[in-house]
Amino acid sequence: MEKRIKSMSEAKAQLVLAALSNSKTLNQICGGRLNGRYSSGEKITDYRLYQNYCADHPDFSREAQALLAENMKASNARKGARLRNRTHCKHGHPFSGKNLYNSPDGKERRCWASCMTRNGNTRRRMSEQQARRVVEALNDGKTIANITAAGKPSYILNHRALLLFRQKHPKFDRIVVRLSTANAKVHHAEASADTLRGYVRDAEPFKDHAGAGLL
Repeated sequence: MEKRIKSMSEAKAQLVLAALSNSKTLNQICGGRLNGRYSSGEKITDYRLYQNYCADHPDFSREAQALLAENMKASNARKGARLRNRTHCKHGHPFSGKNLYNSPDGKERRCWASCMTRNGNTRRRMSEQQARRVVEALNDGKTIANITAAGKPSYILNHRALLLFRQKHPKFDRIVVRLSTANAKVHHAEASADTLRGYVRDAEPFKDHAGAGLL
């Protein structure tokens, strides 16, 4: 026995067309879960039943798809209107001239010269407390890489912020150079010693063979 494919009724198909003519979207008409998202609205039918009906009724499908395209275009325009109509950012900076940045898709507006510059400077600013922590870490044997590598327990600040602070404070820079250079030498010596110990350890089996006359 051939399995019957479920579909919408004729009455619901007319309700769908009426809703589409009233600028409703498919999310609102089908309700529930659609393309991984939940939507609100008066549900008329299920998305699968709508698809099956479109497959069986090409004329209905063409009319519905044309209305859907118009409704989606109008919906996207309404979403972007709120951002397009804004004249100032949340910090009060005007969206005009060089201070305005529009994303390529037109969905985002940013305060370029004021807010983005301020955010960049904030991430590059180093406090006096961080300066003391840097000196303490270097005195404790840490390297510049240890205190500027994000994600490590010894991280204090990013490398750019440290560099700018050193440029503005020559005395602090001299301290950093002296301590970091000494620590780098120690780390290099320890790494060389570890490498040498590894060579000796790897050569032990060959030494035993040589003593037994196998080499």
